[in-house]
Amino acid sequence: MTTLIPQSQGRYRMIKRIAQGGMAEIYLAEYRGDANFVRVLAVKKILPQWLQDSQFVKMIQDEAKLLVQLQHRNIVQVFDLFDDDGAFCISMEYVDGVDLRQILSASIQNKDRIPPKFVYWIVSEVLNALAFAHSRTSDDGFSLGIVHRDISPQNILLAWHGEVKVVDFGIAKGRHRSDETQTGQLKGKFAYMSPEQARGESIDSRSDLFAVGVVMFELLTGTRLFEGDSDLDVLRRVQDVALPKGWEREVVPEIRSILRKALKKNPDERYQTAEEMLLAITHYSQKQGCQIFGMELAPYLRELFPQQQTVPCEHHHQKMSEETSVDSMRVTIKKRYVWPTLSAGMVLALMSGMHSPRASVAQHAAVAAVLPPLPEISQKLPEPTMLEAKTPKAVPVATKEKGKLSVKVRPWGYVTVPGVVNHRESPLGVALNEGNYQVKVFYEPSHTWVSARTTVKPGVQTNCFASFGSQPKISCK
Repeated sequence: MTTLIPQSQGRYRMIKRIAQGGMAEIYLAEYRGDANFVRVLAVKKILPQWLQDSQFVKMIQDEAKLLVQLQHRNIVQVFDLFDDDGAFCISMEYVDGVDLRQILSASIQNKDRIPPKFVYWIVSEVLNALAFAHSRTSDDGFSLGIVHRDISPQNILLAWHGEVKVVDFGIAKGRHRSDETQTGQLKGKFAYMSPEQARGESIDSRSDLFAVGVVMFELLTGTRLFEGDSDLDVLRRVQDVALPKGWEREVVPEIRSILRKALKKNPDERYQTAEEMLLAITHYSQKQGCQIFGMELAPYLRELFPQQQTVPCEHHHQKMSEETSVDSMRVTIKKRYVWPTLSAGMVLALMSGMHSPRASVAQHAAVAAVLPPLPEISQKLPEPTMLEAKTPKAVPVATKEKGKLSVKVRPWGYVTVPGVVNHRESPLGVALNEGNYQVKVFYEPSHTWVSARTTVKPGVQTNCFASFGSQPKISCK
């Protein structure tokens, strides 16, 4: 059932939960204003067990204070910090898209590399965001000293139309924090830390640039830069900047030089600012004629995730009454404009739901307008400008009972059933017509996938179980 947040006269309305982490839940939500104004956004709701931790509550408040100051097209925007019956909530932009980890995983599963020109664009947009954040000053003119500290594929989002957003400034270092993290404490994902961060030393903005170098390396090569049998092993490799042998063959010489500089062990030998690294990448892209615009990413994302394109949720919910649940919503088609370039299959694909694979706690942000709403047409408009949807007479159709496919994964994975679902987070349960199907499961941490063929029969549930231990395997019965 739809949940109302008792704040601002009930103007926030939860639609559904789209992600959950160890510290917070993320909800797809609506903000309803006057004159039928509706804005779709994300709400981060802190889990109850964390509310007793005053230090954590301060961190959440610091995050909201920081994001208010970071108004930039490549940074998730925060709108409001409010209390929901004792629970802290932050409303912010919602990104209808995927994160870089999902893109990297899908490309590896397809045995393909992300086109370099797209990598250069994505990294450049991230550097734009960091250049803005690093240069922020307080009202008295002093630098805020903002360092993200967790630049990683999970925290870089791409909307379906190609816009890049950096998220999760919740652990950011800077003067905005009411209690700064003490030297020796580690915050961030180990494989994307800088050497000085991995040693628990004081860091500055150059630490973020090292992390950008790691992300760029992985996007170009399709491999993890720092891997180990344990977190401690990963930290040691990061501290030593142990680059894999032969990595130079994976990239062109000019980009190789950029990566070498970004990944220097000594911060003084790296790029000193995000602008400096951005200029180096831009110079190479211009020289090679491979500069692109974000919109050019859209076809690539559609090809990589054909089952996950969605219509922004306000197009689904703007006609709903407060008493109507999302699950029971029905759509009535009246006279509307017709888009001759869109087939019925494309429209159905775009309206296929708001699935969100495994996401970080901060996966939310700018609504990607995949399709504008189809406006109602006045009866007075001339006939050539509209098409009237006529209701056909009901024709009895023989229906055949479907079977069900259940896929469970240990510890977790992305499930693909060609022609049915693509790169969907486990567990998976789906109704299917009778037939033979291939089930593929991909485990991102080890870049491993397993597959099996199975038969689905009417009225019968077929169960598949995949495990990624020392010997990855999958079985269906």
